[in-house]
Amino acid sequence: MDSNFNNFIFDFPQKIVCERGGINRLDEFINEYGFRKIMIVTDQGLVKTGLIGKIESILKKSNINYIKFDTIEPNPSVKTIKYGENIGRKEKIDSLLGIGGGSCIDAAKAVGILITNGGSIEEYSGLDKYKKKPLPIIAVPTTAGTGSESSPSAVITNSKTKDKMSIFSKKGLPIMALLDAEVLTTIPTHIAASTGMDALSHAIESFVSLKAFPISDSLASKAIKLIGRYLRAFVANRKNIEAAQAMLIASNLAGISFSHTYLGDVHALSHPLGGYYNIPHGVVNAILLPHVMKFNMISNLEKFKDIAIFLGEKVDTLNNIESANKAVESVRKLSKDLNIPKNLREIGVKEDGIDNIVKVAERTRNALVNPRTTTIEDFKDIYKNALQ
Repeated sequence: MDSNFNNFIFDFPQKIVCERGGINRLDEFINEYGFRKIMIVTDQGLVKTGLIGKIESILKKSNINYIKFDTIEPNPSVKTIKYGENIGRKEKIDSLLGIGGGSCIDAAKAVGILITNGGSIEEYSGLDKYKKKPLPIIAVPTTAGTGSESSPSAVITNSKTKDKMSIFSKKGLPIMALLDAEVLTTIPTHIAASTGMDALSHAIESFVSLKAFPISDSLASKAIKLIGRYLRAFVANRKNIEAAQAMLIASNLAGISFSHTYLGDVHALSHPLGGYYNIPHGVVNAILLPHVMKFNMISNLEKFKDIAIFLGEKVDTLNNIESANKAVESVRKLSKDLNIPKNLREIGVKEDGIDNIVKVAERTRNALVNPRTTTIEDFKDIYKNALQ
């Protein structure tokens, strides 16, 4: 069964610069767009590494006018976005520089949406809910996982409802993504591991999505191959520049791919889980991924066989079902090697929230493109298996 024959439109108006040490030319890229006042959107963790100070020095040297919004939290909240909007309006910014993991880049997107569209970010949850183009964003990922730098969506947490809202519009794509492996060298081991598994979940879910098409397959398959080859080496030594650059590229390719195909049951479940328990997105995805793959594999055995091959498994003597199972085993082995928690219980998830979480999961567009039709009871089974 091949998904390559779907009708498709591939629309991707973004500049991507992949350059070791490219951060040192950030002033050139900003001046190229003629921005008058830019807001740096980042977090305190990156401030402490010295990276933000280095960027400020680059901007000051070139007399680039900027302000700094550096209090983005993991799973950024509605309150944080509103605060950023207020600062941006007061300072009359015309652009944003999102530097960090997915939380920082998504926060930059959301702030840009509110400054041009007004209202509250909750109003724009869903598909194509805002009319005006957001402020332009240059995105600099400092983790190799989310692909947010090349995705038009932003995920923001409503702390009151415990809902992680996905705000999706092609208008929200950053105008430029700067991929510089040298900015990854200081991230902690566990962040390198969890974000790398996040990228793998993006690539695999996009590859088997019902909306997959030839270009998305090419991007996703290359991402899976790179992750299978380089993630262990990157986690072992973040100063391994070859591995770091490979992981940045893999994350980016997966981000472009899933922006066109959406994802699947892993993300259908992980978004409400993350909102309800405020737990790391990449870790949740890593735990859920083999369970969802096991559930999905009968829908397209050939593609799951391909995933096993992409991850370096030998399947020449195996039938399609055995080969598909090899893909699941390979993901489990990778998670184990990276010291990812074994189950959801280890990260504080309990069974008592299951009814609310699976109801939210069933309603998402990710569930609609999952390769195997999934009922509420199926979601409960996947959830319970991931708890064990």
